[in-house]
Amino acid sequence: MNEYQNLAHESFILAGEYQNLVNESFILVREYQNLAYESFILVREYQNLVNESFILADKSKLC
Repeated sequence: MNEYQNLAHESFILAGEYQNLVNESFILVREYQNLAYESFILVREYQNLVNESFILADKSKLC
């Protein structure tokens, strides 16, 4: 019975470690999603700056 209890205890510990890895994976995925969203925002800001540059260049041609 003692060996069974030891195996059960080890299984419980491994299950806890597995759950921690799953939790860490979810955290990493969330961080990746946040970075992807921030990159999207930066690309959008860059596109806006490029568009503004073209508008300013067109205005300067009119002067």
